[in-house]
Amino acid sequence: MSLYNLTKLRVLSVSENKLSGSIPREVGNLINLGVLDMACSKFSGPIPSTLGNLSELYFLDISFNNLSGPIPSTLGKLANLKSLILTQNHFCGSIPPEIGSLQSLIELQLSANSFTGPIPPSLGNMTKLNHVYLFQNMISGSIPREIGNLQNLSGLLLYYNNLTGPIPSSFGNLTSLTDLLLFGNQMSGPLPQQMEKLTNMEILDLHDNGFTGQLPSQICKDIPSEIGKLHNLEKLDLSENDLSGSIPGDIGDCSRLWSLKLSQNDLNGEIPYQIGKLINLQEVLDLSHNSLAGGIPSQFGELGMLLKLNLSHNELTGSIPASFKDLQSLSVIDLSYNDLEGPLPDSPFFRNASVESFIGNKGLCGHVRGFPLCGLSNRTRIGGFKVVLVVVIPILGVLVFLSVSGVLLFCYKRRRNREKDDGVIREVQNSIWTAEEKISYEDIIKATDNFDETHWIGSGGYGNVYKAKLSSGLVVAVKKLHPLEGEQGLNEKTFMSEIKALTELRHRNIVKFYGSCLSPRSMFLVYQYVENGSLSAILRDGEAAMKLKWNERLSIIKDVANALSYMHQDCVPPIVHRDISCNNVLLDSEFKACVSDFGTARLLKPDSSNWTALAGTYGYVAPGT
Repeated sequence: MSLYNLTKLRVLSVSENKLSGSIPREVGNLINLGVLDMACSKFSGPIPSTLGNLSELYFLDISFNNLSGPIPSTLGKLANLKSLILTQNHFCGSIPPEIGSLQSLIELQLSANSFTGPIPPSLGNMTKLNHVYLFQNMISGSIPREIGNLQNLSGLLLYYNNLTGPIPSSFGNLTSLTDLLLFGNQMSGPLPQQMEKLTNMEILDLHDNGFTGQLPSQICKDIPSEIGKLHNLEKLDLSENDLSGSIPGDIGDCSRLWSLKLSQNDLNGEIPYQIGKLINLQEVLDLSHNSLAGGIPSQFGELGMLLKLNLSHNELTGSIPASFKDLQSLSVIDLSYNDLEGPLPDSPFFRNASVESFIGNKGLCGHVRGFPLCGLSNRTRIGGFKVVLVVVIPILGVLVFLSVSGVLLFCYKRRRNREKDDGVIREVQNSIWTAEEKISYEDIIKATDNFDETHWIGSGGYGNVYKAKLSSGLVVAVKKLHPLEGEQGLNEKTFMSEIKALTELRHRNIVKFYGSCLSPRSMFLVYQYVENGSLSAILRDGEAAMKLKWNERLSIIKDVANALSYMHQDCVPPIVHRDISCNNVLLDSEFKACVSDFGTARLLKPDSSNWTALAGTYGYVAPGT
């Protein structure tokens, strides 16, 4: 009996196999089919028009195959269809206007194909749509104003196409929109003022277009509470356009921003001091290649989690604020090609910074290679050489004496401490992410009842993990490394590797690191406690896995991708995790994903070739950088 005579069949799932050949026309005989999942195989050829006979179908996924040809217009007859996923194939031709008849559709994914022609205005009829993903095609023309009818839309991803024209003013109706990605097109015109109504926006990326005019003056402005403001915006990238005017000071009210890029525009005026209020900025603040003038706000010293700051190629004047010495997380800075003068902040980061970060200014000085010391003219430095020697040599003698004395005292104390029964206890040190109180070794021992099994929450290849509630109320996870027989060096190496990696990493999708302890009695790491545990545990639990909806799974993938992108592209030097698996992806109470377990991580040298063997779980292998 043929499979295609099973007319009572409700679910047909053959995904993630090596099945090949074309999709048989006879699939259209399965008139009671509700789910057809043929994703991640090797099917080729066109979509048979007979699929339009599946009137009960509500889920169709044929993504990640080698299918080709146009989308048959008969798919427009699938009145009950809620998910249409054709991603990553070789489909071509225009998107048929009949698609607009799918009134029940919630997600439309046609990305990574070769579609051409315009976006059909009929998409505006699909008012239940929540996600529209058309990125990485060759779609042309302007975005139809009818898209503004999709008031349930949360994700609109149209990047890397050939779209032209302006953003329709009707986008102001998309009040549920959280992700709008239009970068890599040929769009133009001003940004519509109506965008200020998109108060649920989290990611707005419009870079690499031809937008002109000013930023909407109210885009982050305090407006009546019944309308709200963009308080959920997390990433704003308007770089590589032709935007002019000043940066609105009200952008400082977008308190959840963690990435802000406005580079390569024609923005002018002073940098608003309110940007210093964006204390969650951590990935990058890039205002380079504009016409910004005035001084650098001293409030930037409050951006304690910021990793990259680029203010280069502007017309900034005055001195670099002394508060910059408080930017402890900073790994990259570029203030070159401005009109800055005066002393460079005296901190280890600035003393070790490259001269290229400050060239093109007129009067900087300080303890940075290539710059004169402040307060000394060339004549003073040359003519006063003997005076310097007279003063410096005695000082150097005193410093040498103090240094030697300090070393001897340190060695003496260290020897005395080693004579004690248990050796030196190194307290858990607060990091830049830390809780405000100081956590000691005794705090951890007390909170875990000396690592009693009642506090155990998991195990790994190198140790056990315990949940600890400190007296302050802070709940942490403690990974206690156990000695491996005959491999104590490996354990210590793993321990130090994880500490080194975690101190370099500061990202919303990477587990927060509080501190560590290394002593003859114990070796453990202290992390943020992540409520929902590992993704692996949830997927192994049938009931919990069923509750993990498609949108949440997609969000988890995006979170992990953000973490990997940050490690590979934004860390200096880059970091390869080498053990990305479901076991090492943790989910918080809102199912936001955090990458954990950096015991096998490796720092890459950017100026040399890098090679690494596979470490940890055989699964995802981080690409080279």
